[in-house]
Amino acid sequence: ERHGAGCTPGYWKNHLDAWAATGFAPGDGFDATFGTSYFGPSLTLGQAVGLGGAGLKKLARHGTAALLSAAHPGVDYPFSVAQVIALVQANNVEPLVAANELGCPLN
Repeated sequence: ERHGAGCTPGYWKNHLDAWAATGFAPGDGFDATFGTSYFGPSLTLGQAVGLGGAGLKKLARHGTAALLSAAHPGVDYPFSVAQVIALVQANNVEPLVAANELGCPLN
């Protein structure tokens, strides 16, 4: 049984003020943050969390939401920041999708 909490990509997309506590910013580069080369330097975390679609777009959307949930002190996320980054690097999005839908404790 999984415990904890997580906030969806939609939450993070619509609550940019909540990013401050995470140490990450909407303008941070996605690939630079995750140590990947999926999109190139132009895609930001703020853009990634709002991407529609499947495949790498789903990975970017949920990976970003997972990163922010893991980094936020008010969210008891089941993965650490390092684990989230490793899952994104491995293109393993499903555990993050499940965790992001655990329920968001932030207002």
